[in-house]
Amino acid sequence: MKNFVKLLTAGMMMAAVVAPITAEAQSHSSREIRQRQKTKGEWQKAAYAGGALAILGQFNKDKTLSYIGAGTALYSLYRMQEDTKSQNRARRERAAFYNRSHYTRNGVRYDRKTVHKNGQTYYTFVRHR
Repeated sequence: MKNFVKLLTAGMMMAAVVAPITAEAQSHSSREIRQRQKTKGEWQKAAYAGGALAILGQFNKDKTLSYIGAGTALYSLYRMQEDTKSQNRARRERAAFYNRSHYTRNGVRYDRKTVHKNGQTYYTFVRHR
């Protein structure tokens, strides 16, 4: 019975770690930034769960649970840090793109236009006439 609990706990931890990996990537836009933030939150939850499992292993004097929990927590923290770096990079790329006054694609010039909608200011690019 004790081995069954260990296997069940380890299986649940692996599911918590693998689930964020299957997240679908988005294009370079605000959707990607939101997706990165969501994924970062999932990794944080997995890190908390791994830490709790490591503490549970320490209380039960079970090295296997402690090692699995600590490994899960450390890996989740690593992935969370990588998502933070990626999220910042996507924001920088988006800011650099919209900082331009125009760009040319396939020989067609597009000019930046400011749009005010519902009290918010947005930028878009429209074809030059």
